Amino acid sequence: DKLLRSDIVLLKAWAPVPIPTVYNPITSLLSPHGRGWLRMRTVGETRAAQQLAVPVNQDSVYKPVERTTRRFNTLTVPKALQAALPFKSKPKLDQKQRKKSLQAKRAVVAEPEERRVGTFMQQLHTMHNEKERKRKRKTAEKREEHAKKRQREDAETDAAQKKLRKKRYVKEGMQQAKYDKMASRKGGGGGGGDD
Repeated sequence: DKLLRSDIVLLKAWAPVPIPTVYNPITSLLSPHGRGWLRMRTVGETRAAQQLAVPVNQDSVYKPVERTTRRFNTLTVPKALQAALPFKSKPKLDQKQRKKSLQAKRAVVAEPEERRVGTFMQQLHTMHNEKERKRKRKTAEKREEHAKKRQREDAETDAAQKKLRKKRYVKEGMQQAKYDKMASRKGGGGGGGDD
């Protein structure tokens, strides 16, 4: 395949760009407060002061692009390559039929027995689908109910554990107060023996 003028080609290339060093001292920061350096006006400020419009380059104006539809050539596989390809990958030579074949034109007329069997099968499928839908809905409801029950049980368990912890802490606090009282009565619980 060859490159066309309409193709977009991306070329990644790097070129060294020398950056010139510039020394531009500004001494305005050394001047007294209020008497600073007055810089030169920019082009935009000058245009605004003189009320001039921005010049428009006609080459920069956007133009509507009208592109013709691309027509690509059909893929042609050389004969030598076709011979080397496996059967599955070989190009098929059968042409698309322009006219409908006799089999496509022929109407299929079902016998009464076949029609009855077809109707029965369709009814069976409908019943099966309805059962499946009901089963799924029931399962979803059960799952939701189970989740609510589990949540209630968890809340009850948490409340019971909280109550038990509270009782234990109260009991431990009372015991600690009892020991403190006994220790203060004995006079600080020094290094003497038990009396």
